[in-house]
Amino acid sequence: MIASAQNATAIVFPRCEEGVELVTHYSIGLEPSGPTMYTWSGRFSTPISVVPGFTPSFPMDSCCLGFGADPATEERDGRVGDGFKRAFMEWFFLNAPIPKLGSGVLGSDLPRALMVAMHTADPGPSGNQSTSESRYRGYARVPIYRGRPGWSVLSRDE
Repeated sequence: MIASAQNATAIVFPRCEEGVELVTHYSIGLEPSGPTMYTWSGRFSTPISVVPGFTPSFPMDSCCLGFGADPATEERDGRVGDGFKRAFMEWFFLNAPIPKLGSGVLGSDLPRALMVAMHTADPGPSGNQSTSESRYRGYARVPIYRGRPGWSVLSRDE
């Protein structure tokens, strides 16, 4: 099973005042700026040319983040249970508690918003949210609040 989260609302970045970039990737992190860790990153299905006067935006369901199953890796390294995959995604993206894990894990331990960043290249597994981050004049990370209507969580069998 694959558990994933998607933006349930459009993501609109600030208007480009100056600079030209080709945006290819996105990341989700916890801080509004700086070289902080990111939690997920992905590639946009279509790169976006950002030019002066353009307001980059991405429609609902364009950022899909999750973790699934690679049978070869699972066989060697162990498995994450399907129920926990979904519970984790709901905790992280929807601020839903995970019951029966210790005294219960509350989502309120994380910031109220997840910060979406745009990148001109893949930040890579050892990068951070500033790695290859957009730099056009006017750019800023966009907060998407944890919960609905900001995110939706899905599960599906592969």
